[in-house]
Parts: sequence; C-alpha cells; structure tokens
Amino acid sequence: MNVERRLQRAVRGLAGAVALVASVNCGSGGSSAPQKCVIAEGAAAPDSLRQTGCLADFLAISSPPLDSTIPGARSGKVILDTFDGKMTDQLYFQNSVKYQIHYQFASKFLTGPDHIIVT
Repeated sequence: MNVERRLQRAVRGLAGAVALVASVNCGSGGSSAPQKCVIAEGAAAPDSLRQTGCLADFLAISSPPLDSTIPGARSGKVILDTFDGKMTDQLYFQNSVKYQIHYQFASKFLTGPDHIIVT
C-alpha cells in the first residue's frame, strides 16, 4: 500500500482531534455547530474511542502528562493501527488514565491472531 496515502489518511483522522483542541482553546474554531459527544453523559470512560466528538469526550479519556511540567496540561494518546497494510487503518484514542503508556493499550487490544504479538 502506498505509504503516502496511508499517512494522509492518518493525518485526516487526527485532524478531528486537533480541531477539537483548537476549538476549545481558541473559541469556536470557525464552526458554529455544536459537536456531539461520543460518550453518554454519566457513562464510564471506555478503553478507547474511534473519535472524540466534544470536550467532555477528550476530558474523559485524557490524563495529566506523566511528566507534568505545565500545570493544568492534559494529554490524550492515540494509536494508529496499520498492521494489515490496507486502507483499513484503525485510529484509537486510548483511555490515558487506564493505559498510561501506549504499550499497555497495544499489548491488551492489538496483539494476537489478527496482529503481531506485542511484547
């Protein structure tokens, strides 16, 4: 598969998260339509999301950075699963509270018969 096309697809997938952060930090970000949350109000944060629809989604799965040098900073971790080599790459916004490092999430959910063994 064309690496450039896969990279472009990954960038488009991450653009939503960047736009969400920009709209939270810089006003509406040019969009007047409210964004719909993925996580139901009052529901527990899942292990991961395929997209973040609103600030509440981001806050539910983000965490303070492991090395918190900026007070009030939040960190969201993403994994782009490109294992199958097709245009079916999967983007995961991992729950950074439950899985503080990428390895913890990948070894639990992205290993086994359909993937390489994450060790």
